[in-house]
Formats: sequence, structure tokens, C-alpha cells
Amino acid sequence: MIYYGTGIEPEGFTSIALGTFDGVHKGHFNVIKSAVDGANRGLIPCVVSFFPHPQKVLSGKAPPTILTVTQRELVHASMGVKFCYLLDFESIASLSPREFVRDVLIAKLKVKEISCGYDYRFGKGGAGNPQVLRELCEEFGIKLSVVDRVDLNGERISSTAIRKAIEQGDIALANRMLGRPFCYDFIVVGGNKNGRTIGFPTINQYFPEGFILPKFGVYASRTFVDGWWKPSITNFGVRPTVGSERPVSETCIFDYSGDLYEREVWVQLIDFIRPERKFNSLDELREQIKLDMKQAEKSTELKAVIFDFDDTLSDRKIGFIKYAKYFLGKYFPGMTAEKMEVVAEEMNIRNNGGYSDRELFFKGIIKGFGMKNPPPLEQLYDEYNTVFPQMTELFPDTIETLKELKNRGLKIGVVTNGISKMQHNKLRESGVDKLVDAVVVSGDLPFKKPSVEIFDYAAEKLGVRNDQVIFVGDHPRNDISGARKAGMNVVWMKYGLFKDRNLEDTASIDKISQILDFI
Repeated sequence: MIYYGTGIEPEGFTSIALGTFDGVHKGHFNVIKSAVDGANRGLIPCVVSFFPHPQKVLSGKAPPTILTVTQRELVHASMGVKFCYLLDFESIASLSPREFVRDVLIAKLKVKEISCGYDYRFGKGGAGNPQVLRELCEEFGIKLSVVDRVDLNGERISSTAIRKAIEQGDIALANRMLGRPFCYDFIVVGGNKNGRTIGFPTINQYFPEGFILPKFGVYASRTFVDGWWKPSITNFGVRPTVGSERPVSETCIFDYSGDLYEREVWVQLIDFIRPERKFNSLDELREQIKLDMKQAEKSTELKAVIFDFDDTLSDRKIGFIKYAKYFLGKYFPGMTAEKMEVVAEEMNIRNNGGYSDRELFFKGIIKGFGMKNPPPLEQLYDEYNTVFPQMTELFPDTIETLKELKNRGLKIGVVTNGISKMQHNKLRESGVDKLVDAVVVSGDLPFKKPSVEIFDYAAEKLGVRNDQVIFVGDHPRNDISGARKAGMNVVWMKYGLFKDRNLEDTASIDKISQILDFI
């Protein structure tokens, strides 16, 4: 998905997010989201950035990298970006703002919509700014969206601020600005096996030149192995007790003994525990590691499970078929039971698992089924929002699973996209609302899954960090990619429209009670 230069050009018109995006942090999300929204208008969502970093060309020194290429690609993909172009900055640095827009964005990338940040600069000598870009867009008939700054505790979120936090060991602050835990995925290399000799085997990873170096010390961490984020503890530094020629990440994964050599393993840093220091003996080091692990366990302890609702806690198809039979019985009173079964199934197919456009759905039913003197669409909408929730069919093990999670001391939440009235009615009619600690419905908010904001909001309502949450859902993008992008553990419920998909490196269940095996 990441292309250097413009050797591969898009097949249609594009909606482009412009920026360096060197951290793809919360300050960047709205810029990229604005471009992704162009897909609703038939445009191809793209990110356009630069390589090498502009500061490398302009000043001779680039700031440390925060994000690996693999991570950048996955974050962009999870947001709905189709192409990421890294333009050769040296070859375009001499272009005027007009030449950049005309000769690159329009001629090569076929842009129709552009989004950028409030402080975006471009063109030779940084002559272009959002106002200049607006004038050019008006001239060339391009739609422009300029996104405001994003703050955290009154301070602007920026890649510079994130680098500073990482280098000072304030990893919790860096993670909040990133919108996900700071993560790296470098090759595991062989070590001197001192960890194994003292009972704590580790994986060693060296950071490439130019990548940000965290403050030397011990961190609570999580490591992705076998499709799951496992609690771990990471020492980053030069290991003064046993010695190291250069800084190394040394991670001990709790309750894991597999061979990870020569593999790219993802490690997330969660909390800073203590600075690195030299011990008088390996025995002294062993005892300190035990203490560090106890503290890391508290930092990475699972505290909540958040569920999608339809096709995760409830069987949407069964509920909809029941509603369809109610509808047919009311508006086609002479229909036989046999035909009703067939037509109800057809209605379910037209509904496309709840993802069809509501207006088009009902208009199709009125025309396709030959309804005589149909009621107004608004009346059908209101009836649907009222009756369908009454037909909600929970999976047989849903209630007992939620009760058991509560018994284990976990907080429970529900995050669901949909119309406010309908989704709240489903939760109330099914009794799920009485068993959960927080309910978040996209119809009540300015954002929806897979936006990071909705997952952040749910975790905040539960009073937990995103990395202390397991999110369970059936939709590969809205649920799995969205929650993972927000830094949550994810479990895929293989049910409904997407049960036959193949989601690599993703833990999955076939029935809701199996989530207890992950706790």
C-alpha cells in the first residue's frame, strides 16, 4: 500500500490527506479521516507524505522516527486509506506551491479533494500555507478541508511532543498523544542468554539507526505472539549488569516459552517502571526482576471487556426474521406461512445484515413486494425502530457470560454503531443494559466505529486505559481494525456476514462464552 514516488497512479479520482504524518498521532487522525470520508463520494482515499523527511533535506538532520513502515501501513489501512504515497522530497522541494498542486496532485494523483492541518506548509521555501492552498483549490476546482489543532490537557499534540515524552520516559503521555501504545516490530536476534540462566528468558531487538530511543529503563509492556497481546516486561538500554555494545530492547514475555528468533515481533511499551541500573550480581538482578514483574502485571492487568452488540452478543438475523414476519403479517395479512418464510428471508438478504441504506431498503420493499397504499416512510422507520428491538435474540450464552465476567471483577461495556433509539431499545429489551457498566452508541456521538475516538470514549467511561481492554466484535474493519488501532486487545466473533473471512494474527471465538478462555 505504501508507494515511493508516483510510479503507481490511482485508477480514479482521489481524496488526499497532506502532511508529514511521522507519528500518525491523534493530531493527524482528523486530517486522514477527512480524506477517507471522500470514499463516500466515490473518491479513492490517499495519504501523501514525503521521504526522506523534509527536515533531512532542508537542515541535514531528520528527527527520530516514531513509527515503523509496517505500523504506518497498518494504521493507514485500518482508517480506510487505500494508497499512501511517499514522495521524493528532494525532487519536489524546488516546486512552487502552484507547481506542486498542478503537476503532482492533479496531474499524477488525480486529486479532487484535499485535507490538511491548520499549520501545513508546502512548496519551495515553505511558501505555501492553508490560505495559499485554498486559493489554488478554488482555482482548480478542488474541495479543501483544513483541520484544526488537537490538544491534550491544553497542549498541542505533535510529533515533537511525543518524541520528547518517549525520550524522557513518560511513555503514558506519549501513548495518550499517539492514541495507541508506542510500538516497534523489529527482528528478534540472539543474545547472551543471561535471562534464561536466571529464569527469565527474553527476546532481544535492536533499534535501527534513526528510530526514536526511549529513556533507558524498565517498562511494563505487551508483546504480540500467537495472535494475542501478552503481558511482558521490557528493559531498554545497555544492560549495565551484563553489558551491551549498543542499546537493546530485552523483553520477557509472561507465561511464554516459544522460539521467536528471526521473527518480527511487536512490542508495546505501556508504563515506565524504573531507570536502568547496575546490580552487584545476577541473583540481585533476579530478585529485582521479580519485583518489576509484579509492578508490570498491575500496569498491564486486564480490567474490562467491551462488546459490539449485533452478531456479537445477539443474533441479528434471527431478530430481523422475527421482525420481517411481523411486518408481513401486518401489511400482507393474506400471506401463507410458507410464503412468509421465503419472503422474510428475502427481506433479510435485502437488509444485508443491517448495513443497507434504510430508505432504499423500505422503498425496495414497497416497490418489489407491490405494497398497496403503503404508509409514509417515516411511519415505517418509527415502527422498525420500535418493533425490531423487541425481537432481539441474544445468543444462549450471552447473559451467563456477562454475569461471569462481572464475577471475575471486570468492567463491561458495549460499543455499537447505529440509530440511537433502536440500539438503546435493543439493549433495554434484551436486558443487557442492566449488566453493563457503559453503553456507547454512535447515534449519540459525532463519530462511529472504526474511529479511534469512539473506543477512547468507551474506555474513558469505564475508567480504564485502552490497553487494559479486550474488544469483542464481528466486523473486520469497524470492530477488529478499529479497536486494534485504538490499542485494545481484540477477539473476533466469527459470526454473521463476515464469518468466512480470514483474519490473520487475530484471536477468534465461535460463541460468546469462549471469551472466558482469554481472561
